[in-house]
Amino acid sequence: MNIAIIGPNWAGKTTCSKKIAKEFGLVRFSLGQMIKKSIHDHTFLGIMTRPYALRGNFVPDEVANAALEEKVTSNPEARGFVFDGFPCTLYQAIYMIDLLQKEGSKLDGVVFMKATPDVTYARAMEHKNSNGQIEKTPEGIIARINNYKSVAESILRLFAHSTSFLIVDAERPEDEVYSQIQKFIKDVEDKTFKPEPIEKTESQIDQFLATYHLSEKTPVTSHLNLVLMGPPGCGKGTHAAPLSEYLSVPAIATGNLFREHLKNKTPLGAIAGAFINLGRLVPDDVTAAIVKNRLNDNDAMHGFILDGFPRTVPQADALDTILTVSSRSLDGVIYINVPDDVIIKRIAGRRFCPKCQNTYHVVFNQPKVEGICDKDGEKLITREDDKQETVIKRLDAYRQQTLPVIEHYRQRGLLQEIQGDATLDVVSSRIMECCNNLLRKKHREPAK
Repeated sequence: MNIAIIGPNWAGKTTCSKKIAKEFGLVRFSLGQMIKKSIHDHTFLGIMTRPYALRGNFVPDEVANAALEEKVTSNPEARGFVFDGFPCTLYQAIYMIDLLQKEGSKLDGVVFMKATPDVTYARAMEHKNSNGQIEKTPEGIIARINNYKSVAESILRLFAHSTSFLIVDAERPEDEVYSQIQKFIKDVEDKTFKPEPIEKTESQIDQFLATYHLSEKTPVTSHLNLVLMGPPGCGKGTHAAPLSEYLSVPAIATGNLFREHLKNKTPLGAIAGAFINLGRLVPDDVTAAIVKNRLNDNDAMHGFILDGFPRTVPQADALDTILTVSSRSLDGVIYINVPDDVIIKRIAGRRFCPKCQNTYHVVFNQPKVEGICDKDGEKLITREDDKQETVIKRLDAYRQQTLPVIEHYRQRGLLQEIQGDATLDVVSSRIMECCNNLLRKKHREPAK
């Protein structure tokens, strides 16, 4: 006898699966447990799946199916299996059905443990990590909630029409939930299970999917993958710092990355330096490699703010590739639009700390002590790039290279354009409003 227990994360599937395995003499298969152990033991599987697990994404179907096949084929004497939280995708479901048939068996029943995102989010946050568990973060939990909805419908409808299927309200007391599942398995085994009319089951699935989103009862502050764009001097660096603190994600300025690689004499820094010393632009592939290296650091795994990248359409394409490989995508591009004459005036008053790379302005972002960095007490300087004749050249280059990138993101529906010719507080408020809209779009149902 083979039973699958499916549903959202933290609906109680593992608790029930362990009891089922013990009571009915079934072998329990838990892909999640296998991945957690592999991560804890630093095996090749753990290294490969850790980025997916930390971000709340599903591991590749091929990995999941290989693990399933190894478990099933290595237990030929098993009375049957209880699949704990498996399958997660339609491809996994079809693969599992075919595999069981090849082994002379079949999937006898599926239990769908339904629970709302508010409940599962609260359970996840209350449940402390134990040794060997994957670290839980609010953004990882929310990602799992959103990812589950994206795959749930096809699996639920497949099983509702192809096998004995039970929907259980997993928000009820644990004993009541298990008692209902226990009876279902016994009825399936005795061939006495009487399913609900398919119309009623379909209606229950429709209702679940329609209401499966976090409500305003659950306060969510989560991370975003953002790009800040705009002409030099529009305020990207100034606004990136408070935005980084608000979203709890790192602000990544490509200019700073270049300086760090040059200072640390890394291989990438040596390549970039060869072009910089000749007064030439660093090629797109070198810049992309430096950004990729930074985005794969742990602190950027759940979100980031990119300042200064991408500057060209090829760099935008490279960023898409970098994120796709690690199952990520951009949430938005905030474009701070400021006229040229205002830019020139702003940059003339810009001051820079050569030690920590913090940027100040004599009017808009003054240090506590004139001419001195707040962070490390270093004397502030005016960079060559901030001189008026250099700024005019930079604006010309910006129009040629970067305006096509802005249009590229506008056509993709990612661009959030704001007017940056205003006071610091006003522009900051506009940026925060954009971010809050993106958060609502990413983690909740769209506003009606």
